[in-house]
Amino acid sequence: MAKRYGICPVKCGADLTGSAALPAARSTIVRLQASLQLRRTSRRRRLASPASSKIAQIRIVKLVLYESWKMAKVRIKSTLKQLFLSKPKLRIKLSRSARFCKISFHRSLIRNTMSNMGAIIPAHVNYPWDLSPKEAVALQMHLTGKVICESEVNIKNVETVAGIDTHYHDGTATAAVVTIRLQDLETIDYVTASKPVNFPYIPGLLAFREGPAIINALNKLNTSPDILIFDGQGIAHPRRFGLASHIGLLSEMPSVGCAKTWLSGIYEEPGIEKGSFSYLKDRDLTIGAVLRTRSRVKPVFVSVGHKVNLYDSINIILRCCQRYRLPEPIRRADKLARSGAI
Repeated sequence: MAKRYGICPVKCGADLTGSAALPAARSTIVRLQASLQLRRTSRRRRLASPASSKIAQIRIVKLVLYESWKMAKVRIKSTLKQLFLSKPKLRIKLSRSARFCKISFHRSLIRNTMSNMGAIIPAHVNYPWDLSPKEAVALQMHLTGKVICESEVNIKNVETVAGIDTHYHDGTATAAVVTIRLQDLETIDYVTASKPVNFPYIPGLLAFREGPAIINALNKLNTSPDILIFDGQGIAHPRRFGLASHIGLLSEMPSVGCAKTWLSGIYEEPGIEKGSFSYLKDRDLTIGAVLRTRSRVKPVFVSVGHKVNLYDSINIILRCCQRYRLPEPIRRADKLARSGAI
C-alpha cells in the first residue's frame, strides 16, 4: 500500500500542504524580498494590494517537488515582477543568499519525499504536471540522475508483470493497466483511469500528457505488480528520462520501456529470428536494445526504465511475448484503453 506523506516543512515549522501554507509562503517571500537587488532602484515600486500579494504568495508555494533552482528562479522572478508592479523591462537579480536559501529548501524537499515514498504515488500529491515545455525539459534533466539502471529485483522471483498503455479520445487520456501472472500469462487484475489532456504533444515529453492518468490507474490496482512495462521509452531518450523512467521513479517500482518506434540512438538491424537483438547506442553509451520478439517481424525498442538492468529487461519482454510482436501486458492494456475490454 502507498504511504501518505507531506511536503517537508520550512524553517518556520509550517507544512506547505496544510492550512498553514499562506504563513509559510509569506515567510518565504519576505526572505526573498530581503535578498533582492533591483538594478534600477529608481523604478522600484511598492508592493501590490493585499489581494494581489496573496495570489503571488500562493504561486511561490507552488514551487514544490523536484524543481531545480533554474526552474524555481524563473517563477520567483515572474512572481516578484507582479508584486512590484514593474514594467516588463525591469530586471530582477537574486542574490547569493536567496539562491542558497532556495537550494537548501529544495534539497530538503527531495530528501524527505524520496525517502518516504511508497510503492505508488498517492493521488493527492501535488506533483508538478502543469509545466511549460521548457520547464518540463528542465525537470527531466534534473531527475534523470535519480534513475537506477541496476536490477533491484531478482528476475527469477518475478511473478506478476503489469503492462501500461494510454489512448486519447476527445481531449481525454485513458490509461489502462493490465497485470498478468508471468507463469501462464493469465490476466489477474486490470483498471483504467481517465484525465483531461492539458499538455501539448511534444516528442520526448510524453509523460506530461499521460502521467496523471497513469498514476491514477496505478492507485486503483488491487495487486502490486513486480515489474511495470510501458509502451514507451525508458532511458533510450534524448535526456535519458522517458515515460518508463519517469513513472518508475515516481512510483519507486521496477519498470521497463518497450516502444514500438525509435526515438534516440543508433543501432544495427538485429537478426531475423526471435530473441535476436542489437544494442541501441548514443556515442559510447548503451541506452537500450533493438529486440526481435517474433521471427521476421519488426523489432521493438527495449530500454531500462528504473531498477531493472538491460539484460533483465530483455529477458522479461521475451517471456511476455507469446504469439504477437508486443508483450501480452501491453497488448491487453492497449485493447482495454481503446475498447474498455480485454
